[in-house]
Amino acid sequence: NKKTDKFFLAFYLFMIVILMIIIILPCMITKNNTASDIFGNIEYISGGWRYADGSNVNISKLKTNKDSTYSIFHDIPPDLPSGTSFCFSSRNISTQVYIGGNLVDSTPEIDNNFYNKSPGTVWYYIDIPYNAYNGYMEIRIKNIYEKNCSSIDNISFAQPANVIISSINQKYISVIIGVIMVFIGCCFMIIDLYAHIKIKKHLDVFFLGLFSILISVWCTLETGIMQVLLYNSRSIQLLEMYLLMLLPIPLMYYTRSYLKLKSNLIMNLICSISVITFILCTIFNILDIADLQETLILVHLNLLFSGLTLIVKILERFIKNFKEDSILLYIGFFAIMSTSIIDVIRYYIGNKADDAALFIRMGLVVFILSYGIVGMQSIMNKAKLGIKNEFVHRLAYQDGLTGIGNRTAYKEHIKEYVEKKTLTSAIVIFDVNNLKSVNDSYGHGTGDSIIMRSAKIIKQAFDVYGTCYRIGGDEFAVLIDGDNVKRKYKNAIELFCSLLDEENLKSKYKLSIAYGMAIYNENEGKSFEEISKIADELMYNCKTEMKKRKMEITA
Repeated sequence: NKKTDKFFLAFYLFMIVILMIIIILPCMITKNNTASDIFGNIEYISGGWRYADGSNVNISKLKTNKDSTYSIFHDIPPDLPSGTSFCFSSRNISTQVYIGGNLVDSTPEIDNNFYNKSPGTVWYYIDIPYNAYNGYMEIRIKNIYEKNCSSIDNISFAQPANVIISSINQKYISVIIGVIMVFIGCCFMIIDLYAHIKIKKHLDVFFLGLFSILISVWCTLETGIMQVLLYNSRSIQLLEMYLLMLLPIPLMYYTRSYLKLKSNLIMNLICSISVITFILCTIFNILDIADLQETLILVHLNLLFSGLTLIVKILERFIKNFKEDSILLYIGFFAIMSTSIIDVIRYYIGNKADDAALFIRMGLVVFILSYGIVGMQSIMNKAKLGIKNEFVHRLAYQDGLTGIGNRTAYKEHIKEYVEKKTLTSAIVIFDVNNLKSVNDSYGHGTGDSIIMRSAKIIKQAFDVYGTCYRIGGDEFAVLIDGDNVKRKYKNAIELFCSLLDEENLKSKYKLSIAYGMAIYNENEGKSFEEISKIADELMYNCKTEMKKRKMEITA
């Protein structure tokens, strides 16, 4: 309804505000501090590089010929503070670093076909010996790939710890967003899974949460922070590639479930393409035909096809249901699609070494919050409906006074026995004696109390062995099935008599309950109705015997 929509829209805006506070407040607190105050002295050296022939190097536009090898040089200042290191990061290239003509560091070689050909993003922190001051440095570079997906960045003279902290500070907002989105995704999955178990709800928000986790982890890895902190950047590179391959599947499952698509053909096709892409790219990589970086175009094409399909389906829904749907659906969808398109264009026409998730990260926040709120609203509505259905079910099958099964439930249980051809079961019939006289003498409130006390005793005695029902005003029944029904009945009736005696010792109004039991066996040819009549007759015999004993005691 409109009130609920307004509430969720207000809550959505509230979360946006909180997120902005989390992002902006730390910036406001530290805005008056200089970089040197916070991180110590970091001298960036993006300029002053030269090739072997003396020509200048534009460090942001290195040579891009595949398998080409070349060197770049830079002078070491004579006045560097003692203990200064040469720090930089390289992406998708193999490097060797020389200081004063001596090899001091190089890209680690790993002979493993499962990894990519390139080492991914590698950070170097190289101590500069004091006797090398006023000398020169050389970086020998070997390109792994064609085109502009290689780079050298963050080149500086500094203490390694200062460079690490500075790098983290530059990306901490993106990392915070990623962590928040992973947390939200986990919440979506847990809540929807719980709703699925409790109210048999279809899993749709679960897949939205899974998509949120996958794309948030990918966006966080794209910041390069993990590569700063961890040594094995090759594994991180593989993880990034595989996360991209996995993205379409949970998104398609969410779309299919939430949009209630009648045809699963396109959705199944997209999921199948994703699986095939995953398998092909892995095989090509292992066989050294083309690694995951070189087959990235296949992944992008799959994502493009998935995105176009979503656009068509969302437009179809917009045309049919735009008056009924929440505007948040279309805001979130537009945000993730537009930012994704921008980042893909940036990747192919800009510098591929840049953060590939720069704009997607912003669109992701809007998308997850928008669709998440709508999904959570759906869960709440279905939960309310489930509670109503459960209440109606109780009214239909539960006795209102005693809380045990009613006559309708009893008949359906017998019907199940017949349909399942249960071989052996016992029917126990109970009847509360003298209830009419109690109602006439003390009122129906006292009579209701006796019925509830009787139901409690029967349930306590027989609940372990069978199912209890109230089938009339003062009549109860228990159905016992399985093996050894005679032994189960004997144990339960002994407990019943014991509980009845205990109850009568502490109560003003004494309970008197007659009972009779008969065993149904499908092989004997008698129906449940016939067996039930036998149990009923035995119960009346018990009632007659109890009255006779009472008269003898009175006499």
